[in-house]
This record gives sequence, C-alpha cells and structure tokens, in this order.
Amino acid sequence: MPGIKRILTVTILALCLPSPGNAQAQCTNGFDLDRQSGQCLASL
Repeated sequence: MPGIKRILTVTILALCLPSPGNAQAQCTNGFDLDRQSGQCLASL
C-alpha cells in the first residue's frame, strides 16, 4: 500500500524537521532559520 508508506514518510519528516540540527542543515542555502517558528526564512 504506497499510501501508507507516503503517510509514514511525511510524518517522519514533519517530526524531524522542527529539531534545530536538521532545520539548520536544511537552511544553509541562502535561508535563515526562524528560531521562534522553526521555519526557514529567505535572508534578503
């Protein structure tokens, strides 16, 4: 059932991304990590 596998992958990503270490790694490409929201913001 590919649907279940997709849901698991999305869930794992959603749980892992907010952690500072992973978010920092995701935000190296001209983006800054917003420490309050945990999201990547474009550094203009």
